[in-house]
Amino acid sequence: MRIINKLIVSLFAICIFSTTSYALSVTIEQKVGQPDPTNTVPVLFTVTFSEAINEPTFTSDDLSFAWSTATDISVNSITEVAPMNGTTFEVSVSATGNGTIVASIPAAGYTSSILGTTGSYPAAITIDAAGNIYTANSFTNNVSKISPSGVSSILGTT
Repeated sequence: MRIINKLIVSLFAICIFSTTSYALSVTIEQKVGQPDPTNTVPVLFTVTFSEAINEPTFTSDDLSFAWSTATDISVNSITEVAPMNGTTFEVSVSATGNGTIVASIPAAGYTSSILGTTGSYPAAITIDAAGNIYTANSFTNNVSKISPSGVSSILGTT
């Protein structure tokens, strides 16, 4: 009697995601050359993010002046400055009363968003070191990639 062993292999699409975690850090400092103390407005600050952000999402709502003693503080403008890569901004601030202006960005104060399209019913999500977002989609049985600029593409279908 001869015994034949058969190996039956079923191929399934298996998506394995490795998540790279990184924290976005930010510093806010008095602009170089800004007189200190000063009795003139606006007061200028330089904000530097550790990596590029989605610029339109950085607004005056992300700033806090909780430790300031000046009154009626308002943000005049937020302008991207050199190196023009989405990391560095100049913030112009005014106040109507005397006192100090202390600007900060609370730890949970800034979020960035990317608009893009995933497949139907994303079941898993990860972000790589380059900022690309990947979703494993259960209804459409595919993997979507959304680039940092919001461009969506399908990487594969099972």
